[in-house]
Amino acid sequence: MSLNALTILEMLGISRSWIDPARYRPVFITTPLLAPLMPVVEVAHTDLVASSSPAESPVDVALQEELATLRTEGVETDKSHDRFGGGVLMILQGMERCAETPEEAAEIAAVRARLFPYGASIFKATWLAEAGATEVVEGELADKHLSARLDHVVLWNKRPLLSVVRVWVSAGHQLGAIEARKSEAQTRHENTPVAPTTQRVSNDARAAWVQAVAAVRTNAALVTGKAAEAIQPMLRALDAAEAVATERAARQREAAVRSETPAENDAEATDNPLAAVS
Repeated sequence: MSLNALTILEMLGISRSWIDPARYRPVFITTPLLAPLMPVVEVAHTDLVASSSPAESPVDVALQEELATLRTEGVETDKSHDRFGGGVLMILQGMERCAETPEEAAEIAAVRARLFPYGASIFKATWLAEAGATEVVEGELADKHLSARLDHVVLWNKRPLLSVVRVWVSAGHQLGAIEARKSEAQTRHENTPVAPTTQRVSNDARAAWVQAVAAVRTNAALVTGKAAEAIQPMLRALDAAEAVATERAARQREAAVRSETPAENDAEATDNPLAAVS
């Protein structure tokens, strides 16, 4: 993976979350190995904002950071969606395998089909598709018989399976809300007057930001114990954003190669409504 694959908005979203008192700043400055790097991160963030848009208004800068922050928030919410939804699916699959009669297995399979009509492929769908799928699941839960059956399935920690399903559905709703907020922010951003100069991003500022974040990652690797656990959410968000950016860069390179190489049939057609990538 490469930090250089991150866009300016993604970079700003990451460093913004680190310096924000309502996000990761408290744990950052209370971790001895990271605290000395906070001024470095703040300078890198400020310089990146300035170099990326010297002629932009404060409102436009806020919109850019909002988009990046929403992306980061969405990645974490998507993890929760996939974790709880995937857990429910595996539990139902396990119950189906352990059924004592074909009739019992068929009944469990029917429940699984109602909650997961697309199977595990839903966890590779777009956030909007995942939100739409959980809307369907919520409608299914209106069936009192179905809800009662799920409520009677008790997990190891005595938690009813129905409560886990509702956590999964809630995460799906949050993804839908995040996508709506992204759309609104993008609309505002598109309606904001843009300065004539199109080449705004300073390579020096980007390089300084990458160096600052790399230093944080290096020091974070030396943190142990409870302090290491405390900074994990911050690092996971960074890793997730970097992974998405690296995969995007790889797809762009592949697309560039294909565009330069004639092909008889370069189109990939599919009828699967979930085939889009988040």
